[in-house]
Amino acid sequence: MIKAVIDLIRDMPGYAGMAVYFSYNCVYSDLLDRKLVDGMCDLYIESLHAEAITAIVRGYSILAFSVGDIVVVARFEGRYSRVPAIILETDDIAPAGPAPRLISREEARREAQQLLRSFHILPQD
Repeated sequence: MIKAVIDLIRDMPGYAGMAVYFSYNCVYSDLLDRKLVDGMCDLYIESLHAEAITAIVRGYSILAFSVGDIVVVARFEGRYSRVPAIILETDDIAPAGPAPRLISREEARREAQQLLRSFHILPQD
């Protein structure tokens, strides 16, 4: 999920850096000052009911918002950038089926007998 969020935000127009927090720990940081990012993250977490917070610094919008269980601090070019609407779909990891196994000798013998009977090599029972 974290990689999907990072990829989505990096592809947005005006992207100029971001940091991603999970369980109050920075798990990804790109092009941003760590003190600024930590401060924005702390401020966002303290404002429990806010959907997002924005700081305008030298022509950039620095946004702090959450996506699921992670907090994202992202910088975009321009003032008053909108909070990105990120909707993540459910995991695209399909559950794996049981590993294929070799057939037993008895199963192989029965299968061979059926084939030989279908070609009329063995007599029909």
